[in-house]
Amino acid sequence: MPPIFAAQSPPITLANISILWHPRSLRWRRKYYLISQHAGIWAEEGHAVRHHCHAADAMRWADAIIVHADASEVKSVVEPLSDHPLVLNAGVADIRKSAMSDLVLKPGNDWRGPVVVKTDLNNRGFPERWLLLKSGFAHWNTELRSRGYLLFSSFAEVPEALLNHPALVVERFEPQREGEHFTTTSATFFGDEVSCIQLTAAEWQVKQEPAFAWKRMTEIPEAVLAKREALGLDYGKIDFTVNERGTHIFDVNKTIGRIAFIENGEQIQRMSKSRLRARGAVIERYLSGEITPLSRGK
Repeated sequence: MPPIFAAQSPPITLANISILWHPRSLRWRRKYYLISQHAGIWAEEGHAVRHHCHAADAMRWADAIIVHADASEVKSVVEPLSDHPLVLNAGVADIRKSAMSDLVLKPGNDWRGPVVVKTDLNNRGFPERWLLLKSGFAHWNTELRSRGYLLFSSFAEVPEALLNHPALVVERFEPQREGEHFTTTSATFFGDEVSCIQLTAAEWQVKQEPAFAWKRMTEIPEAVLAKREALGLDYGKIDFTVNERGTHIFDVNKTIGRIAFIENGEQIQRMSKSRLRARGAVIERYLSGEITPLSRGK
């Protein structure tokens, strides 16, 4: 009787993978990002993974480059990469709210509802402060600095000092309600690996920390998928709400924070290492040419 062999997974094509950080990035902060968790798993699987701070070094060495420069505007980082055959997030050079948000208001806009004042830079400009880049917050409003966003009942109520501040934007307030509570949804992308989580909180600023419930969504609005395509977001996440006026995208992040693995079935820690490994395997499909970076079509 011939021997029986178990079916085997196709062999992994080992490659040189570069994580390209901002030239002023701090080495010790890398551990706070999801990409470092992916990098650890890729190294376990036999890939060579290096962290680079300069495009020229990455281009000389890498088969695949993942742009992971944590700043809102990184045109100087991605422009030198145009000749490399496999670069992820090469098209995502500007995620300032003034560049990507559909909610930004200007004086004279016909909007009579509540508004939110935010920093134009992503994540309140904290990445730029870590990188010691000029971020325009020398005269930050004290309340805005401590709370992050400021909510006003109308455009007319926004103080002149905030309205004309070059580092701030005013957006329509487009909440999604669930009874007395507020929800937002985050769609996370890595190639053709997509997940979508909805958070619910009692406060209108729905973040992971004050959220008391989450659920996995099975559908993503077409507007969100179209925004991802337009931005060329190979790796990252998009935050949005949905209400009677439609789908409202208010934040894009191309440098996702570290996640906690599931322990003892606790709900808030919502991913296993095996699931992260499976999602990270998308790099194999990029390397084989099965899928191509979205920036190729831009």
